[in-house]
Amino acid sequence: MSQGSSYGPDVPEATVRVLEAINDTDGVPDVVQNLVPGALAARDAAATAYRQAASAAHPLSKPEYLVVWAGKMTPGDLSGGTLAGYHSSGALSPQALAELAGIGMKPGLDAMVVVDGRRYNVDGTVSESYGKVVNFVQVPPPFGIESEPHHLQYEWEEGQPVVAGGLLNDVTTVRDVSRIPEIHLTNAIRPEETPLGTVPDAYDFLPGGRAIGTYMGGPNFTGASCGGGIFFAPDVTALAGDSTVGWKQVFDDDMAVLHASGDDRATRDRTREDGGCAGGSWHQVSRDNRFLFRTVIGRNPGSTESFDTGTTKAIYSLGIAPLIASAADGAIGCSIDTMAEVRRGQGDEADCPRLLSVLRVEDSTTGGPHWGAIDNHSLTPTGAPTRLVFSNSLVARTGVDGNHRMYMVDVDPATGARSYDRLFRDEKDGDVGVDFNRRNWPKNDDAGFYKPHAMVWVCPPGVCPGSATATAVRP
Repeated sequence: MSQGSSYGPDVPEATVRVLEAINDTDGVPDVVQNLVPGALAARDAAATAYRQAASAAHPLSKPEYLVVWAGKMTPGDLSGGTLAGYHSSGALSPQALAELAGIGMKPGLDAMVVVDGRRYNVDGTVSESYGKVVNFVQVPPPFGIESEPHHLQYEWEEGQPVVAGGLLNDVTTVRDVSRIPEIHLTNAIRPEETPLGTVPDAYDFLPGGRAIGTYMGGPNFTGASCGGGIFFAPDVTALAGDSTVGWKQVFDDDMAVLHASGDDRATRDRTREDGGCAGGSWHQVSRDNRFLFRTVIGRNPGSTESFDTGTTKAIYSLGIAPLIASAADGAIGCSIDTMAEVRRGQGDEADCPRLLSVLRVEDSTTGGPHWGAIDNHSLTPTGAPTRLVFSNSLVARTGVDGNHRMYMVDVDPATGARSYDRLFRDEKDGDVGVDFNRRNWPKNDDAGFYKPHAMVWVCPPGVCPGSATATAVRP
């Protein structure tokens, strides 16, 4: 994707068409800002206080927002069995069930939801707006009608737009966030403008203002969303044609979930793969190349058969420094190819990733944790992460949904261990995590329930400029 740059002769014609489509604003409708009262004044005051306090300011007192790409929940997202499951499991209260059957599932438009991610004031006291929804921007037709919001770019940097994919409508939309918490729709890439691909998935920006988008693909580390493996190639630019032999499995989701606290299956003799559909999804490497974080949607007991014991729903972290160092010469030794390695939770070779921690996600719905985002604006000076956020929602129409909450997780930059941020609570029900199963949204009463899928961290202009590692964060 290009922001006004020229295209050289080395750029394929199909790519040029995509780049031109991004910069073509013809036919892109305006959006309505539904800011909570005082949102812009609060942003400006927080930014001023943070700048004036300089090094004395708490590192997490700078203005940061979570831009969340959320789909409207409609009757097509629920089956009778799913509704009965909500009732029997207690995942939704009787009042929430009544709202779900009525207001919650009424037709509507997909939306970009902006949540305040500033945890503290400059003096270290907790910000009153932390975790609150400050803007609700519905996407106008035709782009916002059951697009099944999917992913954004993994990280946002100063001057970039936010790029979002629609799973079902095959449309990529581009949003201007330079006035965050305001969000403005600027461009849309329609299906006919990407003839070589469908089902836009995730995005990443390249130097010079250009970006790449994948169509149900992934970054350098790749994984199977159902099977549950992490595969690695030392240099993807060296791969060509059928690259199957160039990838090695370096970790298996079972190696993490079987060793989660409270899961005793690691001690049992496994004659078959219990985690045949563990649901491994999002994975992201820290900028210092020390950690890899991964979500596992998991499944409830009985999901596949009567004797199915289920799979733990979790987020785990791996230590990958030895693997990265080993790959410097273009080859690695690690290869997970025995059940003994899976049971033990560690590969035989010295350069295999090491399991650091497993954070369980307690959830009785059909889904579990799917997508996440490292706060790339609050790293240590060496590039280690200090917090991340994840959503508990997949694609309801596949039969795998979630509880539609978004959670904040603290990360120990020294060890990679994680714990829930219990200050990040829903403004309506007071529980940990922001609940998108709410009846009312800013300036939109009775808008109904939403499904949060992906998110990215965004700062106001001048607050998080340049390299994110410039911000020193206290452990």
